Amino acid sequence: MGLKYLKIFNYLILGFFTTVINISIYSILVLLKKSYMISNLVAFSISIIFAYITNKKWVFNHGDKKNIDVEELIKFCVARVGTLLMESIMLYIGITLLRFNQYGVKTIANIVVIIVNYVLSQYIVFKK
Repeated sequence: MGLKYLKIFNYLILGFFTTVINISIYSILVLLKKSYMISNLVAFSISIIFAYITNKKWVFNHGDKKNIDVEELIKFCVARVGTLLMESIMLYIGITLLRFNQYGVKTIANIVVIIVNYVLSQYIVFKK
């Protein structure tokens, strides 16, 4: 497997684990009777930190893998919040305004977000 494909494979596998962490934390907090908005914020925050560390170390092999680069972490978080907002707008337009199937819209939005997150990480956050 070429380096490019290994990078994409690692990105997708770690993205899967990031999603599992996000959903697990969200579910636990909701079961503990925390507000869904707070639960989502906590789950999103923890999953972003996990994604940053794993992407830095195993996907983009960038810089000192043992230390967190604050500027890089800020860029990573800004990029992820940006794609979260992009996804939210896509969901609003697709589901609320156009009345498309919510699961179809969510699936398409997720695919777009995965691609945009990869591109932002590759060319802006972890740029060599």
